[in-house]
Amino acid sequence: MKCEICNRREAETTLKGETEDDEKYVCRECASAYGGADGADGEAGEEGEEPGFVKEHISGVIDAFDGLISEIKRTMGGAAEEPRRDMVEFPLGRLAPEFRLLRGLHLEGTSLLNELEPVRRALHAVDMDLECIQRADNGMESGHTYRILYAGSEAAARKVVQAVLDYESVARARLCDDRWLVLCDTVARSLAILRSARLLSAAEYLDLLSPLKLAACEGLLGGIKAGEIDALAQSLEFGYPHDADDLALDAIDAERAAGANARFARVTFKENSGGRR
Repeated sequence: MKCEICNRREAETTLKGETEDDEKYVCRECASAYGGADGADGEAGEEGEEPGFVKEHISGVIDAFDGLISEIKRTMGGAAEEPRRDMVEFPLGRLAPEFRLLRGLHLEGTSLLNELEPVRRALHAVDMDLECIQRADNGMESGHTYRILYAGSEAAARKVVQAVLDYESVARARLCDDRWLVLCDTVARSLAILRSARLLSAAEYLDLLSPLKLAACEGLLGGIKAGEIDALAQSLEFGYPHDADDLALDAIDAERAAGANARFARVTFKENSGGRR
């Protein structure tokens, strides 16, 4: 049977509500996002909310993240106003595919909820930082995919990286629940541009692929898989020939746009698959 919350994945466990009779059969992802599984108690919220509604899990993750940062700051002897310059790159080789875009940590959910800067400031406090994998010609970040830099103990950094991953997981759960319209709007706009743009830079293409990668990982796209989106991102060629004039630059962007038009013409968004009922 299908999960009684998301109605997309197969149910694998149970999620209990306020009473013994209030029990749902859910997938592992929803069990984690909604506050426990296999008989873990949830609490009823306001009228119309699901027991164990995701905001309780969000609060717990945020508190845990803040607590971890505070603990490491005490251990390290205080907070830094700016990240140190002698930091090294944290190894992301074992990162799950759904959290990777290009070679970095994909934080599209955190970005869509406007939480990137608070996370970045928290990292600065413990001598860590996010370094964007790719930028547009104007210096703007593209694709919301990052290297993580750190100074000091790799073991301490690993705890913080896991906290950032938990933060991103909760952001994605919210986007598939109470912030569903944010995800719908972003995905719909991305698909509309990819289907109809006449000029498309590599940086803009990556920016448009970023929310689609998140949606594909949540099973919300038809006609394309997350791995195909990864391949498209990897195939992008950033920068232009130094001696190209404006007409030549337009021709490069036009060819890229035509390829996107053809690839995304039949990609569909399962808009009725998420959001709060």
